[in-house]
Amino acid sequence: KERKAVELEPDNYLHLNDLGYGLLEAGQLEEAESLLKRSINLAPPDYEFARNNLKYLYEKKAELKTTSGKRNSRGSK
Repeated sequence: KERKAVELEPDNYLHLNDLGYGLLEAGQLEEAESLLKRSINLAPPDYEFARNNLKYLYEKKAELKTTSGKRNSRGSK
C-alpha cells in the first residue's frame, strides 16, 4: 500500500515516511534510511515523525551492531 503511494506521489513526504517506517519494522534498514532522509528533506520543518523514525532506525542499527559484536566475540578463541 505504502509503496504504491510513493510510486504515485514520489515527492510526498508523508508517503515516504510511512513506507520508510514500514521497511524499518521489516528490518530493511538501508532502504528505510534512504526514504526517511528523503521525507525529512521534503517535509516542513515542524514535521517530526520522519526525524523520530530515523532516530529509531539509528538506535536499531546500533543495537544490531552491538549484538553482532557480542556474537562474534563469543564465537572466537
